[in-house]
Amino acid sequence: MLLHRIKFVTCYTLLPAGIAFYLFFPLLNGDYKYSLGEYELYKAFINNFIEVLKSMQWPVWNEYVGSGHPAVYFGHYPITQNTIFYMLFGINEFSYYFVKCINLTILLISYVYIAKRLKINCFIGLIGGLVYFSINFITRAIMADTVGNVLLIFPLLIVLVIKIIEKISKRDIIIFNLLSIFWLSGGHITYAYMHIGVLFFVYWIAVFVIHKYTPVYKLIKSYSILFFILFVIPFSAVLYQYYFIYDVVSVSNRIKDGLVVDLFDSVAWKQFFRSFKYSSYFQFGLIGTLIYSIFRLFKSVSSIQIKIVPIFFLSGGLLYLLISAFQGDQEFNIFTDYLSLLKSIEFYFAVTLYFCILLFLRKKKNTKISITFKDLSVHFIYVSLLTYYLFSPEISVGYDFDLFRELSTPFQVIFIFLVLLSIRDYHDTNIVKIMILSGVVLYFVRSHITILLLRFTGIIWYSVRDGTIYGFFFSILLMFGIQKLFSSISVYSENKIRREKRVVFIKNFLLIFGLVLLVLDSYNKFYFGISNRFIWPNKIHLAQTKQEKHVVRTQEEIIQFNNQLLQLLKDTKHFFRIFTPEPRHLYLAGNLQNNNIYESAIYESSISSELQDFFDITILGKIRSKKLQDAMACSIFTRHVHKGLGVKQSEIRYSDVYLFSEVNDIEFIANQNIEFLWDIMQVKYLIIGPKFSKILGSFTTKQHYKLLENSDEYPHLK
Repeated sequence: MLLHRIKFVTCYTLLPAGIAFYLFFPLLNGDYKYSLGEYELYKAFINNFIEVLKSMQWPVWNEYVGSGHPAVYFGHYPITQNTIFYMLFGINEFSYYFVKCINLTILLISYVYIAKRLKINCFIGLIGGLVYFSINFITRAIMADTVGNVLLIFPLLIVLVIKIIEKISKRDIIIFNLLSIFWLSGGHITYAYMHIGVLFFVYWIAVFVIHKYTPVYKLIKSYSILFFILFVIPFSAVLYQYYFIYDVVSVSNRIKDGLVVDLFDSVAWKQFFRSFKYSSYFQFGLIGTLIYSIFRLFKSVSSIQIKIVPIFFLSGGLLYLLISAFQGDQEFNIFTDYLSLLKSIEFYFAVTLYFCILLFLRKKKNTKISITFKDLSVHFIYVSLLTYYLFSPEISVGYDFDLFRELSTPFQVIFIFLVLLSIRDYHDTNIVKIMILSGVVLYFVRSHITILLLRFTGIIWYSVRDGTIYGFFFSILLMFGIQKLFSSISVYSENKIRREKRVVFIKNFLLIFGLVLLVLDSYNKFYFGISNRFIWPNKIHLAQTKQEKHVVRTQEEIIQFNNQLLQLLKDTKHFFRIFTPEPRHLYLAGNLQNNNIYESAIYESSISSELQDFFDITILGKIRSKKLQDAMACSIFTRHVHKGLGVKQSEIRYSDVYLFSEVNDIEFIANQNIEFLWDIMQVKYLIIGPKFSKILGSFTTKQHYKLLENSDEYPHLK
């Protein structure tokens, strides 16, 4: 009993907390910094939110913040449980990172609990949690306050949903509802709606997988009430959190003519079907379905089978002809989406190891090697999901692919091998089948159905957020792969007692050794990864590369520049805003927010061309553009969506981040109207670089503004 309690405390609290503290210690110690302009904005919004609460006011939506799009989150206040911590202990670097350390601890503890519910070793659960930590854009997601607790609670909610469907338990239902309320009250609608949607279809997939022999109409009737209890009631309890959604959708200045169309508009449906033409996954799947239908058609002897199979054959053929009717890109071929996987040495090593293990195990069991068409299909689906989510960075622009850019080659091979090994549990383990089917459904949503959501509702399925979704799918598959590997080790010995002792020793040794190496690998990815990097050295002696040294020096210069601006504020009696179009000045927004120094380009809009839109639409009353690329506020979609829409990513203004393009934006800054807009915003000081300095000569009223000049590298007051 004592040993059991010691193991319980160690696995559930001390070990997860120790791993999280180890990973966050350099940040807590001040050696590193989350160095991104948006990070300063998060702090500014937290400051604003707390100040609004202190003044007994209610936060309101600003339709011109973050382009005013309901799928863009910068206009929202970060209402999370973390806010209470900041109100009690203040907002500073240490408290900010300490909250993140607690968040990661909760995440790892939740994976230990998940392992317990799945009857898997708790160390395997910790490994699964660390893989989840590494598989998606975790740095961005776990550091951003606006994410709330979506990242932390979402994996546990999925497992609880599946367990409730397996066996309805009042205790599990109560736990799920309480966790859902906690999650939704600390989440963020522009992040959470995708996760909520995934929870919905995981729920129904689990219903049909677990109770597959029950008639469909009975399942829908029986589980609709449970669906209401699990989803509608918790969401109703936190509706106060989303009171502004209707206003956002109704007044959003980014829902333009030309984006949302009528449900029967043929253009949107053509775009939807055209997206399938550019998907290797869909075309391979369709061809496989047709071959299987033909095979069953000629092999079937039952009259029922003969009636059903031609329906699939004919419907599949018609769908293929319909999709082929749309002319496609000549550069596309049926293997396009698989090319990155076919070029991966890690994949070949993993597949070789996988089949060697299978051959060895079958030899030990003295069974013949055979593979059915059904098994072949499952293998193909696994490979397709690996390719789509982890090996094809060209499919989507964003943070989806960190694992195979950052983790070491041995761990990449081990990861793929263990995921493939979970295939052996596909037919016998419901949760493995549910994870695979959920991954397939998510593919259809993010690469095809997104078009219909966008054109009919204006809702953007923000694909770069999906790492926190499919990352869970793969972490579960890896956990079952490890379980399958250990269950296969027993073939080494025929003596039962000796076998059990040997298996326990080997299992514990491998788990502890693998956990230690994965922690070290995760640490290196967290601090030294090169893709989508946000954590940088905060001290010059830690900087190794030229870029790292540049970041440290820039931070030092920003602090110096901020001090000069504070002195300017002290010497200035009138209210003013500053205008800083270049992205490196985003540090100013958060650092100086508490000192009443406001930046117009951030709080009134994001990009200079957006400022011009604001002026044209609100002041001059011009009609908005009906071009699709002008109506869209975001360009983060999969390649299949861009192909279906017929709009290149470069043609869409990425309006929910703070970018500057001298090609597109200088003309709007130079326009005389922008001066009037600056007057409305009470802009008095311009902080600009050499790219903008050349156009100041065309300004007729430049004497009304004080130029805070910027050198080529770092800002200085002249």
